[in-house]
Order: sequence, then structure tokens, then C-alpha cells
Amino acid sequence: MMEGNISEVWNWTDEGYKDEEGMKDMAPPGFSTAVDTLPIILSVLIVIANLLVMVLVALNRRLRTLTNAFLVSLAVSDLVTGAVVIPLNLVCSCTYDAMVCTITPITWRFTSISSVLHLMVVTADRYAAIVYAIRYTTIITKSFALISTALIWACSLFMALIQFAWWPKNIESMTEEQKAAAEDRSAQAQAIYHLVTLALFFAIPFVLLIFSYIRIFMIVRYHEQQIKKVNRPAGLLIPEEKKSKSFNIQAQWKSAIIFLVMVIVFAVCWLPYYMHGLNEIIQLYNLPHWAEYVFFYYPRFFTSLANPVLYILGKHDFKKALFPPKPESRTQTTSLEHRASNAKSSLM
Repeated sequence: MMEGNISEVWNWTDEGYKDEEGMKDMAPPGFSTAVDTLPIILSVLIVIANLLVMVLVALNRRLRTLTNAFLVSLAVSDLVTGAVVIPLNLVCSCTYDAMVCTITPITWRFTSISSVLHLMVVTADRYAAIVYAIRYTTIITKSFALISTALIWACSLFMALIQFAWWPKNIESMTEEQKAAAEDRSAQAQAIYHLVTLALFFAIPFVLLIFSYIRIFMIVRYHEQQIKKVNRPAGLLIPEEKKSKSFNIQAQWKSAIIFLVMVIVFAVCWLPYYMHGLNEIIQLYNLPHWAEYVFFYYPRFFTSLANPVLYILGKHDFKKALFPPKPESRTQTTSLEHRASNAKSSLM
């Protein structure tokens, strides 16, 4: 069902779905192997991947950081996509049930807003950690994490449910003229709503996120250059403090790149959905119903799978928890201690 067109719920008859000219626009209800198999597979993978994130954090104390708390909240949002949104989407496309097809686009909007707000708060966390490293613990606190997470969920739910405010009530008792007038008013309100959410929860956040990561990369690059300016005589080991700083720089680079990739994946996967919403307003083209789902609706589900995969396999702490390193043998430990002792002697 195309979001914002309430007549789609009204116009379903026993003969099939008809547009304003009475022509059939959609296939009869039922499961389509070609169209519906992919979202089923995605749904299963999304649920598994995001549950894995939650289990890893629950079982590993070292993963219970504020940054990962935001990621767990994002994982819950992505889990909703796999466990609720995609199944609702499939039920709607297979049955054209009026109630299900009314709720489905509400859940689309909810997960869209939730995802972008989570990406913004994660970026704010990384921005504070790198740009304001000294004051990070005073900026990103447990209170900040709790309040920001609560606001994300509240804002997402409010912005999704507010659409009910302009949907007509008591449709059954309306005359055809009243129904047409109600549909026009609702379509106008929905068009404004789509433009507002496109600006507030896609375009503006994307610009701010890209600016933030440019700033983050500049700061990390600056710190990297400062470290490289330290001249060390050839053949000497780098002190532990220097090694620690060098590792932190590498970790900062990797962390920033992972979250930037998450932002780009979000933009690429959700842009077709928002652009198709604009087309519903200006009516530049018409596509078969299956094409709308495959090319404009289904791609956005990939973000809910890409997110957990990226920070499970990309973030050092998650990767270490999932694939713990093998303990070093006694021989290896003795060898390393011997090398360190020889190096220390050469410095004296």
C-alpha cells in the first residue's frame, strides 16, 4: 500500500483492487514467491543478528559501555523491523487487510525516524569522544544516555502515530462527496507530513552527520600527525604509552569509519522510499505495485541487517567478544618477555 493514499484501504472490493478509473492496479491477494521470499529471509537474518548483539552485551561486561548502550537500543529498533514491520508488510501485501495495511506504513515511519535518531546520538557520542576527549565523561553520562534514548523512542512513536490525527473518522457514515473531500484533506496533510519528515528526519540529519564525520576525521588525522612527529631512534621499541596512543588512533579511525558506513547505508537504503513518497505528491510516474515494493520499499530493510553486522564484525570489542583470541602459550609469553628484557637492556 502506498503511504498517504487512504483510498487504497477504501477501494478494495471482491473483484480486486481498483484505481480511480476502475482499472485493476494490483495483483490479487496471495503470497508471491518472487516478491515475498526476500523479505522473509531478511526478517529471519535481522532477528538473528540483532538478538546476537543483545546476547553479546548481556554476557560480556566489557561491552556494557555507553556507546554500546546506544547500539543496543538501535538493535532493539532494528529487531522491531525484522520481527514486526516486515511480517506486517507481508501480511498487508498478501491479504490487503484494511487494518493491517493502515498500520504497516505507521511502522515504516517509526523505524525510519528511530534509526536516524539513533545514528545521530551515536555520532554525537563519537564526536564528543574524539573532539572533546578530555571532557567526554562529563558530556556523555548515564543520565544523557537514558534521557536521549527515551527521547528517541518517544519522538519516533509520536511522529509515527500523529498521522492518525488527520485520518477521517466514521468513514462508513460518509456520503461519496464527504468521503472524497475527507480523502483530499487527508492527502494534503499527508503530503505536508512527508515533506516535514523528509526534511527533519532525513535531509537535515544526513547533512549534520556528514559534517560531524568530516570534523571527526580531521581531528583524528591531526592527532595521528602529531604522534608521527615524535622521532624515535631506529631499532628501539616504542614505549607502552606511545603504543597505547597509536592503538587509540587506529581504534578511532576504525570506529569513525564503521559509523560513517552505517550512515551511508541508511541514506542509500532509505532515499528511494522518501523519493517515492515525493512522487506520490507530484505524480511523475506510475509503477506496478510489485515494483514499488521491490525497488522502493524493500531496500530500507537492509539497514536493519547491515547495522548489527557492521558493528559486530567491525568494532573491536564486539568482534573480540564473538571471536575471543586464543590464550598465548607459556612459550610465547616467555619469548615476548625475553625480547622486552633485551630491548630494555639496550636502552640503558
